[in-house]
Amino acid sequence: MVSKADLQGYQDFSRILLKAKDYLYVLPHSLLRPYVANYTITYPDGNQISENYTVIPNGSSTLVFSFDGNEIYAGLFGAATKINQVGEQANKRKVLFIIEFYPHGLYPFLKADQSEMKDCLLPFESVDRMLHREIYQAFEQAADVYALLRQVDQILLACMQNSFMKSELILAMDRIIAEGGRLTVKELADSVYYSERHLNRIFRQFVGVNVKTLLKLVRANKAIRYLQANRGSITKTAYEAGYYDEAHFINEFKSICHITPQSYMKNMSDFYNEIAKF
Repeated sequence: MVSKADLQGYQDFSRILLKAKDYLYVLPHSLLRPYVANYTITYPDGNQISENYTVIPNGSSTLVFSFDGNEIYAGLFGAATKINQVGEQANKRKVLFIIEFYPHGLYPFLKADQSEMKDCLLPFESVDRMLHREIYQAFEQAADVYALLRQVDQILLACMQNSFMKSELILAMDRIIAEGGRLTVKELADSVYYSERHLNRIFRQFVGVNVKTLLKLVRANKAIRYLQANRGSITKTAYEAGYYDEAHFINEFKSICHITPQSYMKNMSDFYNEIAKF
C-alpha cells in the first residue's frame, strides 16, 4: 500500500493538480479525462480534517477506498444532490483513495441506471464485484503512487471498452460546464435538438438527476469559485454566476448547501467543493 512518504516521490507534474505532505490530487490517464475528474490520495491523520467537513453536492458520483489500519473499505456515493458530512468518518481512516467522476462519468464503467444510485452510499462490492476486486488489489498491493495510478488507469480503461455514450449527452454536458450552469432546460434541449422530456430521460439514466437539478448544482459550485475570488461579495457573485439577483442567489445557495453564502465564507475550511470539474 502507498505510504504517506511516497507522496513526495511523485513528480509527474503534467498530472498533479494539488500536492502537499498529506494529500495528492492528480489527473487520470488522458483517455479517462472525459469521465474521471481526478484521483485523490490523502492521509487524514486523525485531526487533519474538521469533524464538520462537508462535501458540496455537484451531481457527481465518487468512489472511495479507505484503510483504517486493519481493513480496507470501499464505498460508492451515487450522484450527489445533497450535502454530505464526511469529516468524522474520514478521520477514522489512515489513508483514503478517491476517484471523482464527472456527473455523467460513472455510467461508462458500470453501465447501470444512475438514478437508482442517486444520493446513496453503497458498498462497492455489491455494485460491481469484479471492478471492486481489481481496484481493491491495486490499492492494497501498490508499491508507490506511480504503481497505484498506473494500475487504476489500466483497470478503468479496460472497463470502459465498448461503452456507449450518447453524443447528445456529451454535447449537453460540455455546454453545461462551459456555461457554468447558466442555461435553461429549454435552451439546452434546443441546442442538442431533443425535447425537454427526452433530454431529462437521458440525464436520469446516464447522470442520475434531471437537467434542472444538474444546472442548479453546477451553477452553485461555479458561484463558490466566484464567491472566493470576489472575497465574499454577494452582489458581484450573483451577477457573475448568472442569478437573477442577490435574493435568488442566496435562496438557491441555501437550498443546496444548507448555509448562507456569508456563513460559507466564514467557515470555508469546513467545506469541500470540486476543484477539477467545473
